Order: sequence, then C-alpha cells, then structure tokens
Amino acid sequence: MVRRILPQAGLADAKSYVEKIEGDLREQQSESFSATSDGNPILVRTITFLIILAITGFVIFKLLHK
Repeated sequence: MVRRILPQAGLADAKSYVEKIEGDLREQQSESFSATSDGNPILVRTITFLIILAITGFVIFKLLHK
C-alpha cells in the first residue's frame, strides 16, 4: 500500500516505514499485541485503521511539503 501511494519509495523504505508504525503501536499498546489464538476482530480493525491513518498522514505531509 505504501508503494502504491508513494511510488518513488523503494521496497526497503516501505517495509521500514510499516515496521516503524508497528513498533510504535506495539510500544504504546503492548497489551493489544499479546499472542492469542482466538484473535480480536475489533483490535485487528483498529490497528488496520491506525496504520492506514498513519500512511495517509505521511502521504499528505509529503505532498504538502514538496
């Protein structure tokens, strides 16, 4: 998704960006990342939303600061 939004980003850059977001989320909400076998659909949707929000914010920031 990152590379679709930012085609100039290389694969390594996109991977690093997503891993940074994940790391930040894990640090801020470590209890949400505990391993469970049943899964939590609300948690998955929330994390997905936060990642998409962060990527969108990053893209808007990049577009406004060209």
